Amino acid sequence: FLEEITQAAVEGGAGTVARAGPPALPLLLRAALLPRLNRLGRAREVLEAAAAIGREFPADLLARVAGVRDDLGALLDRLVASGLVTSHAGGVRYTFKHALIRDAAYELMGRDKRRRVHLRIAESMEAHFPEAAATQPEILAWHYTEARVVQRAVECWLEAGRNALRRSAMGEALSHLQRGLEVLAHAEESPWRLQSELAFTIAKGMAQIATQGYAVAGTGETFTAARGLCERLGEPPALLTALHGLWTHALMRGELDSALAQAQAIGARGEARGDPMWRFMGHRLNGVTLHPMGRFDEAIASLELGLELYDPSQAEAYAAMTVDDARVVMLTYLSWSLMCAGRGAEAAARSDEALRHARASGHAYTLAHALNGAAFIALTIESPEAGLERLDELAAVLADNGIAYYEAVQTIFRGCCLAALGRHGEALPLLDAGLAAYRATHTVLYLPGFLRMSAESHVRAGRMADALRMIDEAMAIMAATGQRWDEAEIHRVRATILDASGERAGAERALRSAVAIAAKQRAGLWEQRAARSLSALALAAAAS
Repeated sequence: FLEEITQAAVEGGAGTVARAGPPALPLLLRAALLPRLNRLGRAREVLEAAAAIGREFPADLLARVAGVRDDLGALLDRLVASGLVTSHAGGVRYTFKHALIRDAAYELMGRDKRRRVHLRIAESMEAHFPEAAATQPEILAWHYTEARVVQRAVECWLEAGRNALRRSAMGEALSHLQRGLEVLAHAEESPWRLQSELAFTIAKGMAQIATQGYAVAGTGETFTAARGLCERLGEPPALLTALHGLWTHALMRGELDSALAQAQAIGARGEARGDPMWRFMGHRLNGVTLHPMGRFDEAIASLELGLELYDPSQAEAYAAMTVDDARVVMLTYLSWSLMCAGRGAEAAARSDEALRHARASGHAYTLAHALNGAAFIALTIESPEAGLERLDELAAVLADNGIAYYEAVQTIFRGCCLAALGRHGEALPLLDAGLAAYRATHTVLYLPGFLRMSAESHVRAGRMADALRMIDEAMAIMAATGQRWDEAEIHRVRATILDASGERAGAERALRSAVAIAAKQRAGLWEQRAARSLSALALAAAAS
């Protein structure tokens, strides 16, 4: 800024600046810059066109926008000599010396002229630089927005948002989508506007799931709005996506009866219409809902049928409906149900299969889902070391992506692994932080399980009062929501706490309940654990 004021004084006399008085800095800068621009002659047109392109501008695009092909080089040399811009790569691209100079030159153009220049830039990019236009639709979107070409601006903002979703750049996706919705608000009411609003709303919901969580009120409101738009449009194909979003919202809030009813309604509709996509989604959603309800045999059957119905040629259609890969989700949940059922080798194989597909997808959110699932399998039936190995890989994925849900879960899992290794000083703070972060996502699903796992870790550290408080809360949430997938384990951990507190009779009752519940659910893993604990308790009683 001081450089520009000084340069203006040198070129036009000190009085030019002195007469400006004490205005705000941008206004003073414009007053200082205007005489310099007026002395540039034709080079001013080039500078203003460059300012509309941005802080950095390529010479070949500028040539088409400014309309001065033959002597563009000489005019750019003049701008470089004036100190307003700098040249790079032998004159291939240029940069404004300061952002303030670019801003001032841009603002000195009249509004109508700015719109015309932005339109020329956008049209030139699409006509002559299609690769740049395709890979950076947000730049096209900005130029069309400034040119007030509403429909094309909306289309480009939507494509920019979807591109960011595909790259798992969820924060960036939300920004682009919100900007597109703001532009769309200026369009006249029409079927095109409703269809565009629906597309933006669904994409926004997917980004919200990743950045804020499945269960926050805003996510539910977004998919409720999407369903309303679908009804106004006569139930378009996007209805299934909206319904999936609402099912996810109910599931993650622990509203399992509602989630199951929604899943079954989708499946019934698919059967009635003979629609393979709706049938597939029905089995997928049904299986995923049945697992946390502790109905493992039914979950396994539904998920296996869903995998049979999965059509790889429809991968793009599946991806448009969900924020993660449908096949990876089914394989992960199948691995969990198989593990609970006591079929450990099959569970590990399905988990490995999920990881292979997730890595091949190149999609960060999908890989996070698979690694999260694999970490749970590892820490439950393999070893804490194997769990930490998966969690380290998961942490690396999360470091580059703002995925709130999995960040909280991996913190809880890491605490459990460290507690199992006796590193209680590291484990307990992680468990507290992870549970707090998980609660912050408003997610209730699996909260009883995480409390149970944390309680068992506190038992290992000798923190019995904290462990009992956590297990009591886990039991209360389980009873309120019907999350019974680890009901037997909750009773087993409670028995451990009671035994450590000298309440051997209560511990025995809790373990007998655990064995009975696991047997009823055909949860072989939990039944074996409870039975071993019951035998150990009996041996200890006999020895005493």
